[in-house]
Amino acid sequence: AKRRPHQVKDWVSRARKYVPIIEDADAFGRIWWEWWTDISPPWRKSTKPMGRNSGGDWTVLDIAGPNGFLNVLACLKWWFDKDASSSGWAEAVDDVTWAL
Repeated sequence: AKRRPHQVKDWVSRARKYVPIIEDADAFGRIWWEWWTDISPPWRKSTKPMGRNSGGDWTVLDIAGPNGFLNVLACLKWWFDKDASSSGWAEAVDDVTWAL
């Protein structure tokens, strides 16, 4: 995805044996939210908090393989490790949990 945090590329390119450095938790959070919005179904993108109509089409999040949904979860972990009290982290976890 275009807006994927660069830390994901760094992590994947090193066979996931590397913990990316998050310099600024709030900045990382903003980038993560842009990416999450970008990869989410179109019907969820109009507002924040994102729509929660479970009857919509979810196929855009059916991401398999080495660059799949695990990347979303890994980002949440890195963000938490840097600063769990960072703006938007709890909302991000809640939204991903709901989407799953």
